[in-house]
Amino acid sequence: MTAFEVLALAKAEGMVLTLNGELLTWKADHLPPHELLTEMRSHRQEIIESLAATEQAWLADVARLLACSPAYLISFNFIDRYDLSEQYDTLPAFAAHLILSHPRWPPPQELKRLALKPYKNEPQYLHRSTTIADPQWCQAHDLYIGHLMSCRSCHAPTNRYCTTGAELRDQYNAAS
Repeated sequence: MTAFEVLALAKAEGMVLTLNGELLTWKADHLPPHELLTEMRSHRQEIIESLAATEQAWLADVARLLACSPAYLISFNFIDRYDLSEQYDTLPAFAAHLILSHPRWPPPQELKRLALKPYKNEPQYLHRSTTIADPQWCQAHDLYIGHLMSCRSCHAPTNRYCTTGAELRDQYNAAS
């Protein structure tokens, strides 16, 4: 039996495995089978390495979602070793959402400075929206779309328009 199989059996038995440094402990609401405990003892080091890697990967995912480092989360007690051992198999987005709702959560100061610094060689894109659009274009757009939604003769994907729809389309294209 491999360490992965032992972990899967332990989870199926309702056991919660926790790490405290190099100490592997378990909790369960009933005594697990003797064979499982024997397998856990024989694969102890592999189980510890597997749990540690899984916990660190989960912590890194949570930190990435929060745009900070894992060390920041640990040092300011947003995540502790109990969270790592109990929550590593949940979605990191749930933990990140919970941390963001914490009243003591300030984004790291270094990240604020980095976010405000402009990036070199980054292309600048122009986004047009109705908040900055010309009022004449907005009116032509609204009339054209409103007509398309109500007219059974007009069908924009096939470029089929009634006379009113064709006029409104031409006005809209001219306003662009």
